[in-house]
Amino acid sequence: MYTFRNLVRCLWLVSLPAAAAGQPQFLWQFEPEFSYTRKLTDRWSFNAKPSVQQTFNEPAGEGAGTRYQINYTQVQLFGTYKLWTTTQLSGGYSFRFNDLLDESPGREHRIMEQVAFVSFLGDRRLAHRIRTEQRFEDDEFINRWRYRLAYEFPLQGQRLDPGEKYLITSNEVLLSFNAWERFAGNRLYLGIGWFFSNKQKVEAGLQYRLDDVGTGQPENAIWFTTAYYLNQ
Repeated sequence: MYTFRNLVRCLWLVSLPAAAAGQPQFLWQFEPEFSYTRKLTDRWSFNAKPSVQQTFNEPAGEGAGTRYQINYTQVQLFGTYKLWTTTQLSGGYSFRFNDLLDESPGREHRIMEQVAFVSFLGDRRLAHRIRTEQRFEDDEFINRWRYRLAYEFPLQGQRLDPGEKYLITSNEVLLSFNAWERFAGNRLYLGIGWFFSNKQKVEAGLQYRLDDVGTGQPENAIWFTTAYYLNQ
């Protein structure tokens, strides 16, 4: 039986290479999220997704220990068009306040373009997501390219029925760049979900993030995430 403890152990094992390479200590973070999707027509849908990311051991400065920090509060808005049965095209916008507890929190606007599609490996269903982003933070601009591969399967039987649980794992690679700098990142995720119906599900998981690769100061973080999905 898959349990939360199993997820912690798996994530710890995959993060060992980074720790062995002498990377900085892990940041411990928590991000609750709510996702609301409204079907507009047979092909069009709308999604709104607010979230809050927090760090419990943010470095407070040399010799000053650590502190609690709200990294950002964010709202994402997406419009999605079903191109084919297994392919969707989306366009989106997000706004976030960064470092909300600071006297002058930063602001970020983000424009997003996305294609999501499904492929099959035998009878296994693989979900792909390719996304590009243009990020405007205060007076800075940066591009980001992202690719995520996800695999989800039921924990009871061959098909996911209402009232059952499922396991999901994914990996995403990222490349960020502008005219002056470029750096990469990777996000490995393991989660467990509760599928109540086609309209509601809840998911909780752990994500290992390796960010700012190529800057000389890579950052490791462990995220605990929760999400409630409501579809209408």
